Amino acid sequence: MISALSHYPSLFVIARNSTFTYKGRAVDVKQVGRELGVRYVLEGGVRKAGNRIRVTAQLIEAGTGNHVWAERYDRDLADIFVVQDEITHALTTALTPAIADAELRRAMRKPPESLDACAAYQRGLWHLRQATPEDDTVAQNFFRQAIDLDPTFAPGYSALALAQLQSGRGIPEAQSCRSAKLSRSPGTPSGLARWRRCGGAFVSRLGASSARGA
Repeated sequence: MISALSHYPSLFVIARNSTFTYKGRAVDVKQVGRELGVRYVLEGGVRKAGNRIRVTAQLIEAGTGNHVWAERYDRDLADIFVVQDEITHALTTALTPAIADAELRRAMRKPPESLDACAAYQRGLWHLRQATPEDDTVAQNFFRQAIDLDPTFAPGYSALALAQLQSGRGIPEAQSCRSAKLSRSPGTPSGLARWRRCGGAFVSRLGASSARGA
């Protein structure tokens, strides 16, 4: 599970040796969050009855102790390795959007002046999804705030380019934002991958089409 989650560049995953120090101990989730420096804790258990197992998992916000997400998986033990792969895939697929939604709710609770780069980015994404001219403007302001707070925060440039496209401000501004993003995070594969997923390739194709039509 730890290995699978560590493949997601947007997640900060604690190493196995550090997490296993809590195995078999009754510990407070808030304490775990403080000691490991994490915002969310995934905990769970396994029960076996005959040839069936039940795996339970819950994602908890360490700072508040609130449950963010929970699920139960029942499987036959025909092949333990197949079951392990199935549950790992199901968990990682469910956890990433659950954490993204939790981060968005967390960012929306904060006053604008106290946001960090990631929270400002999340606030901008919420407004971008509303797809109105007013929200497009607010989204761009939040993305610029994220960039000002952390000039190496690649998703801020990607999202700003998308917001500029959505607001109809045109290809040149979006491409300049893309260039700025790349110049501030050279040689960062995860940042470049996020840019492509967020629309960098789309901007490049539109730019090429504009050049051909000029």
